[in-house]
Amino acid sequence: MSSDLVIHYEYPLSERIRTLLRLEDLYHRTNYFSLKTDAQEHHIALVSLFEILDVAARADLKSDLMQELERQKQVLEALRDNPAVSEEALSSVLADIEPLLDFSRCPARSGKNSEVMNG
Repeated sequence: MSSDLVIHYEYPLSERIRTLLRLEDLYHRTNYFSLKTDAQEHHIALVSLFEILDVAARADLKSDLMQELERQKQVLEALRDNPAVSEEALSSVLADIEPLLDFSRCPARSGKNSEVMNG
């Protein structure tokens, strides 16, 4: 077997996976263009950010992501007493997950109603 193994994904992926891949791509695009200095590149970053808000506003996606985050939190919580797991690292990851589980803090929920979005 060659060491240059390439993973090849066959279409069709599920709609959920395609949506998550799209969000990942939009996130990378937003991050890339926000670090640039040209106004047009900043415009692209903002458009990408608004696309993220639109995609993330889908109720079915929110529900799936919240369920997955809760599942991951439970799996990680079960590792608390494991001596092979760094308590500091585990606490850090759990602290990062907790605010995401608070549905009312979701940027997509309040983004469309903000004064910035409506001019």
